[in-house]
Amino acid sequence: MVQGRWCDIAHLRYWALLSGKGGNLETSVRSALELMGFDTCEYKDEQHQFDAVFEADGQRYVGECEGRDNKQVDVGRLSQAMRCVAEDLALREVGKVAIGVLFGNGQRLLPLGERSAAFTDKVLAAAKQQGIRLIETPDLFRVTLAIRDGAGPDFAERCRNAIKESTGGLVVFPTE
Repeated sequence: MVQGRWCDIAHLRYWALLSGKGGNLETSVRSALELMGFDTCEYKDEQHQFDAVFEADGQRYVGECEGRDNKQVDVGRLSQAMRCVAEDLALREVGKVAIGVLFGNGQRLLPLGERSAAFTDKVLAAAKQQGIRLIETPDLFRVTLAIRDGAGPDFAERCRNAIKESTGGLVVFPTE
């Protein structure tokens, strides 16, 4: 049960996956991805900012993070994620397009049991069509806790594969 572990000091680094937005959410997402075995960074220059750039198993991803107080993550953030992928390609000397990922912490001020889906139906449909992966950050929190609590490298690899093998839309992580 996730609620019993919230006060564990070792897990405070990931708390923003449940309740955060902005820089706190971005930092927690990158930390969770690192725990799963991704190489991660934030990218900033004078004109661009990408919340999470991450790589593993020969695949590169560009992620956008959004925390919404009382609403679901809407199509405007999906559009931003798609723009980040295009901007990243324009910046790089490589020909391979990164995969877009939108991390959503919808309705972050509500208790977990009272939240609906993190993303609107429009976002779910458009992401599937565009090949953008959607990750609900409470789901990322769950797998992060499992890995921290000893689920092992095989479980972390299965979580990475869930992202890698998705063809777009909501990523479903494995259970232990």
